[in-house]
Amino acid sequence: MAEDLRQADELAAAITGKAAPEHRPYLALWLAVERLRRTIQAAAPAPWEVGKEATYDKARALGVAPEAGECWQALAQRLKQVSGWPAA
Repeated sequence: MAEDLRQADELAAAITGKAAPEHRPYLALWLAVERLRRTIQAAAPAPWEVGKEATYDKARALGVAPEAGECWQALAQRLKQVSGWPAA
């Protein structure tokens, strides 16, 4: 939270050209909520990671062929690496 307050002060100064202590709590709260939203979003599974057909569709779209005997869950993990999807 201390980092959020520091960033809030910087943001207020950038917007208003001066320190704006009356905006500090609101900006700090907004920054904290945005950090939480990004954390939750990064932890969520990729839409194509939760079902067999969606995983195979994504593999086709990326031009990635399943390996012999590879289950769709393992393919989904491999697709995460290929596509650069954020790790949970």
